[in-house]
Amino acid sequence: MFPLYLQESAGTVPGPPSTGASQQLQNSSPANRPAHAKEYNFLDIELKYGILQITEALSFLHYSGQVIHRNVCPSSILITKKGTWKLAGFEFTERVNEQDSTDPVPCQPWSTRTSKMVQPNLDYMAPENQINANCSILSDMFSLGMVICAIFNHGRPLIQSGNSPPAYIKQTEMLDEAVHNMLPRIPIPLQEAVTRLLKKSPVARPTAQLLTLIKYFSDPAVQALQFLDVINMKDPTQKTHFYRSTLREVLPFLPRKLWWQHIWPNLQQEMRADEVLAAVLQPALTLVQESSNTEYEAIILPTFKTVFVAPKSIQATVALLENLHIILEKTPRDDIRTEVLPLLFNALESTTIQVQ
Repeated sequence: MFPLYLQESAGTVPGPPSTGASQQLQNSSPANRPAHAKEYNFLDIELKYGILQITEALSFLHYSGQVIHRNVCPSSILITKKGTWKLAGFEFTERVNEQDSTDPVPCQPWSTRTSKMVQPNLDYMAPENQINANCSILSDMFSLGMVICAIFNHGRPLIQSGNSPPAYIKQTEMLDEAVHNMLPRIPIPLQEAVTRLLKKSPVARPTAQLLTLIKYFSDPAVQALQFLDVINMKDPTQKTHFYRSTLREVLPFLPRKLWWQHIWPNLQQEMRADEVLAAVLQPALTLVQESSNTEYEAIILPTFKTVFVAPKSIQATVALLENLHIILEKTPRDDIRTEVLPLLFNALESTTIQVQ
C-alpha cells in the first residue's frame, strides 16, 4: 500500500502529515518507495472509484460503526497495489451523538500547545471543530470535500494554514471564494456535491449515504469494479451472470491499465474454482484476444497453462475449444505443442457430444 499523499507529492505541494507514522512515510525518499508508487498517475475512473470507496467507508463508519473519523485527509487514505482505496488513521475517532448522528458532540480543537504529531490535520478540519469545539459525521464530510479538492488541485489543499489556528480561521472566511475558483477543475457531475460538502454550516452538507447516490458515481464501469471487489461474497449464480454478461460488456470501456491491475487478478483467482470456470473464461478469453503477445505470454499464459491440464466441466472445455483459434494465434509454438495440443487430443477422444 502507499498513502494518497505520496501521489500528491509528485505534483507540486503536498499536505502536511497528520501523525508520527504518516510523517515517517512522507519523509521516505522516492528511492525507498515501492516501484508501483514511484511514478503513479491516476486515471479519471480510478479517482472516481477511489472517492466512492472512501465515501462508502465513511458511510460504514458513521452508520454501522457509530463513530466520527475526525481526520479524513490524504495521509489517512491508503491505496493498495491493486488500486483499492482504504480509509485508515483512526487515532482521533469520536462516538457519534446517540440521539442523532448528525448532531454535534464535543471534541478538542487544534492547539499550538500540543504537538502537531498527535492532532488531526488542521488543513482538512471542519470549521465547527476548530471554532465551536464540536463535531459530527458531517464534519467528516467537510474533510472529504477538502480531500476531493486537493485531488483535483495537484495535491494542494484549499486551506494551507501552516498549522496556525489564526491562519486557518482567516482562510475559512475566504473558503467560499476558494471553492468557486476551484470548481472548474472538478468534474461537472461532482461540482454541486463538492460545493455542498464545503458549506460552513454542517446541516447543508450531504451525508455519506446520500453522496454515494449522486450521478457522478452512476457509471457501469465503476459498478463493475465495485462488484469485483465484493465478488467473494456472491453466490455462483451471481458470479456466473456477472462474468458472462456484465463484465464482458464493460471491458471495452475500461482502460487497459485496469485490465491487468484490477480485472485480471480477480479472474486469475476465480479460474481456480471449477463451478464458475466456464463463466470466467468468457472475459478471460476477451483479454486473450485483446492482449499483445507480450502481455499474453507474461501475464495470461502462465494461468492458462494450469487451466489446460486441470480437470474441467464440459462447459469450460467447450469454451476453450470454441476459442482455440485465438489461443493458437497468441501462444508460442513450443507451448502449443506441450500445453494446447494435449487439450485438443483429449477432446478428440472425448465421448461427450458437446465437446465433439
